[in-house]
Amino acid sequence: MTRTRLWIGVLMLLAGLITESAAAPRHFVGSVPSGGDPGSEMLRALVEHFAPEQATLVLDALPDAENSVRHLFLEVTGATTQEFRVARMRLEPAFVTFSPISSWHTSGGLKVEKIVSAKFEAEISEEDLNNFLRNKAFSKDDGKWIDAAVDLRGGAIEARARYVSGMVRALVELHTELQVREGNQIWFSEYAFSVNGDPQSEGLIREALQKIQPVVDFRNFVFPVKIAFLDVDDEVIRVRTRTSPAPFQGLTYTYAAR
Repeated sequence: MTRTRLWIGVLMLLAGLITESAAAPRHFVGSVPSGGDPGSEMLRALVEHFAPEQATLVLDALPDAENSVRHLFLEVTGATTQEFRVARMRLEPAFVTFSPISSWHTSGGLKVEKIVSAKFEAEISEEDLNNFLRNKAFSKDDGKWIDAAVDLRGGAIEARARYVSGMVRALVELHTELQVREGNQIWFSEYAFSVNGDPQSEGLIREALQKIQPVVDFRNFVFPVKIAFLDVDDEVIRVRTRTSPAPFQGLTYTYAAR
């Protein structure tokens, strides 16, 4: 009996060591080489998609024969999605079926084909919002937005820019709040603006502002999300689903740009 118990103890110890070794985190710096296991291939595809400064991917198990994962967690910092930098983003999808693993090595090859749910939260800094509006959103119109600047203040947004279009020259000061629409878009809402110039230009300015909507668009996000909450303080915009994502213990892969 004693010998039997001894062998059982030894086997349990060995099993624990093997499990611990198999679950040891895999770390990558600078790049994630192709040709690894499906977990590292998923990390590589996500790193190429988001171009983050850092990333952590946790899987409860490797994808099965149907390219499905029951539970995963992703956290990225300094990520870019659709030309928009996000300071921090966390995702916790459940029961996801992906495109075939053989396609993940191509640009945009990692796609979600089926998903039951995805918990999501993101933080957008005032600096990143400014950069996006100056470089992208405020350049979509036929006219020209110059010296655009955005200030997060008191739960709202104060923006100031010069608008130039044909004979119109106007200094526009905008006060607006943000609103979630359809669960995947962020719009300027209930905005009011003043124009230092010809009053007849107000209609043109209003039309130009409509053309930069939505300000943030998650419709083509790699994981479908439904944003339920949006909070604005003096430094950061925070959005999240009804339930926040949370990490768990599992197969872990990490990445650092440097």
